Amino acid sequence: MEMNPPIAIRPGGERRPYILGHRWGVALLLLISVRLAAAPAFDPAWQGGMVVQRDQPLTVHGTAAPGEEVAVSFGGQALTVRAGGDGAWSAVLPSFSAEAQGREMRAKAASGEAVLRDVLVGDIWLCAGQSNMLFMVRQSTEAGAVMAGAEQSAKRPVRLMNWKCPWPSGAEAWDKDNLPAAATWFTPVWSKADAEHLPEFSAIAWHFASALQEREPGVPLGIIDCAVGGSPILAWIPEERLKQDPLGASELAHWLEGEGSENTWCDTRAWQNLANVPNPGTAFHHFKPGALAAAGLARMTGFRVRGVLWYQGESEAEQPWSVPAYRRLLPLLVTSLRERFGPDAAFVCMQLPGIERRLWPEFRAMQAAAVKSIRQSALVTTWDTGDRKDVHPKAKQDVGRRAAVAAMQLLSRELSPAAPEWRGERKDGRDLILEFSSAVSGPTEPAGFEVRAADGNWRPAAARLENGAVRLPGAVDVGAWRYAWSPFPGLEPLRGASGLPVVPCRRGGEPRRVACIGDSITYGLTIENRDRDNYPAQLQGLIGGDWLVGNFGNSGRCVILSSMRGPTPRAWMKQREFARAVAFEPQVVVSNLGINDVMAFDAAVFERDYAQLIAAFAVEGRAPEWRIGTPLGPLFAGHGFYGSPVVAEIDASLRNLAARHGIKTIDLRTPLQDYGEFFADHIHPNAEGATIIAREVAESLGR
Repeated sequence: MEMNPPIAIRPGGERRPYILGHRWGVALLLLISVRLAAAPAFDPAWQGGMVVQRDQPLTVHGTAAPGEEVAVSFGGQALTVRAGGDGAWSAVLPSFSAEAQGREMRAKAASGEAVLRDVLVGDIWLCAGQSNMLFMVRQSTEAGAVMAGAEQSAKRPVRLMNWKCPWPSGAEAWDKDNLPAAATWFTPVWSKADAEHLPEFSAIAWHFASALQEREPGVPLGIIDCAVGGSPILAWIPEERLKQDPLGASELAHWLEGEGSENTWCDTRAWQNLANVPNPGTAFHHFKPGALAAAGLARMTGFRVRGVLWYQGESEAEQPWSVPAYRRLLPLLVTSLRERFGPDAAFVCMQLPGIERRLWPEFRAMQAAAVKSIRQSALVTTWDTGDRKDVHPKAKQDVGRRAAVAAMQLLSRELSPAAPEWRGERKDGRDLILEFSSAVSGPTEPAGFEVRAADGNWRPAAARLENGAVRLPGAVDVGAWRYAWSPFPGLEPLRGASGLPVVPCRRGGEPRRVACIGDSITYGLTIENRDRDNYPAQLQGLIGGDWLVGNFGNSGRCVILSSMRGPTPRAWMKQREFARAVAFEPQVVVSNLGINDVMAFDAAVFERDYAQLIAAFAVEGRAPEWRIGTPLGPLFAGHGFYGSPVVAEIDASLRNLAARHGIKTIDLRTPLQDYGEFFADHIHPNAEGATIIAREVAESLGR
């Protein structure tokens, strides 16, 4: 059998055939393999055809044999560095100006040489988030037009870096013997914007890049698409940052401890994927707090970027507690991004589009407020786009180009303000004149304005456009007004000079937040359609849109901090719902805790720990009103704990706490004691019983 002779690879790259005896040949091949393994290499995200950031020191990373000297060169600059004991090396070259002519980057050592060809210098933008950022060109309504111009696109100095995910991310259970890890979740690929790669690239990121490149055609662009459908913001924040924040630390510590408590959509999907894994909480999952920061962002070693385009929030916008919490998490994310990609990286945030989902107006308002608190940031308004029913609108070109306008205004300051914001109002007789950060234009009688009438209900308001401002006739005495404040406004917007719509705005009318904390009664254990029929959900329906109700129930929980259920703490304050409820920043807390303290009751400890719970919600000068359920309920004749002396002691302690802290109590026993049929297991109410509880709570709130 004829065999080709082995090939010797010398340090200089010369190849020369030779023939040796079998034993020496095998030994030499082993030596060659060792030498090859130790030869210099760039980090995987550094590839030929890439773009590096202009006007920033260029920090290049790679590996070589431990202790080996590596000469790194690019664009006429060179630096020799030594690999560390782990084989890692880094070299910091001076900054370079924009250059559309591709150049070679080399890392040369005694063991060999690595070469990256066709490296451009320009601006890099990281485009990250969840499914609407991931949404590909081939899926969009503009796919035909984009692909018709693919031949020309391939000639432009625009390079795409697609962080592809090879792992399934649907609802299927993963193979427990073949689980993903952070290092394998993404496969980074640099390419040209050609017919082969464009279809699989983010549609919004591509239209964003096209618009930027039209403005500065001589500046190469590197567009990084690193997005994961359904991903929560917590997954994109590094673990070390999360540990510095009470909510982030709690979510990290309690990941997948969701039994008997409110699960997010992301929690449910993670449980589905890890259904066959013995210890799912310790396995890698892309929704776990910190996971995508490690799997994607941390692997962009040494990268500097011009800015970040962020389109994410759909996973949080369905949860009442996430609305105020996200306002704190977004600046935390930006801080971590700037630590990695440069302190002056611009941040452009996509506001969520129109869709018929109840909480989205409040979430958009939170996004606007959060972005205003972040330096070097811009908001992209999209409420006039979207789809009434589909969370993935297919038209992406206008959204991507709007993001480019916001980015260019933010960076150059040469354009008009991107999206006009409400700045104030003045009286003109009985009318209100609303003024914005820049003159607005649009319909002479714009729709979308509402005022709150004396009965507390919102009603459409007549409005007139006058000299770049808006007149609300006869509105001088209204308590509150708002504009474009519905899930799917469906109207022709007012716009600024840049063409971007006015940011949805209001004066007054902010909802009061009610946190329902407790055990299985609050959670809704045994209720068939729990999400719809537990008492907090029914309370939301009773008290209306001017209130925001959050369910923070967790089955089997108690007040006493030292109480244990087997090896785990029983106390509600030691569960993830505690941090979520505090982050919710409620104006009212409705508590139904105490029944599970019968297990190990001590009056002094109970009252001390309950007082600590009350104090924990009084943060930054805000002290919510409290409502406590007592007598403990719903307990009456026929229930397991009814008549217990310990229950009487707990009720006495609750009355003491209420008197000491000025708390209103809610009697849940009296209205339910004649409805034993609502309690099949003699302790947990069904949907009808939860309705009565919701009514009692609503009445205590004055509704």
